[in-house]
Amino acid sequence: MTDLCLVLTTCGSETIARAMAMELVDLGLVASVNLQPVQTCFRLDGRTLEEEGIQLMAVTTSDRYAEVEACMLRLHTFEAPDVFMVRLDRWAGGA
Repeated sequence: MTDLCLVLTTCGSETIARAMAMELVDLGLVASVNLQPVQTCFRLDGRTLEEEGIQLMAVTTSDRYAEVEACMLRLHTFEAPDVFMVRLDRWAGGA
């Protein structure tokens, strides 16, 4: 069995986040995507900033990570977006 994982990124708008989620699902790269509003604090050019965004949490398999990451980066509007993979140790959903 291939390892399940979550792939996370944050978008600056709900429109971009929804488009990214739909494309990931339509292409069959992920089983599902959750979208959640988030508040992000970060440093840029020596200043601490705070912005609202939409976090995507996509359920997929670790062997699909590279394709999911490439799709997210292609659709992303951030100059240097973060894309993270978290391996799932257990999942009650059964796959």
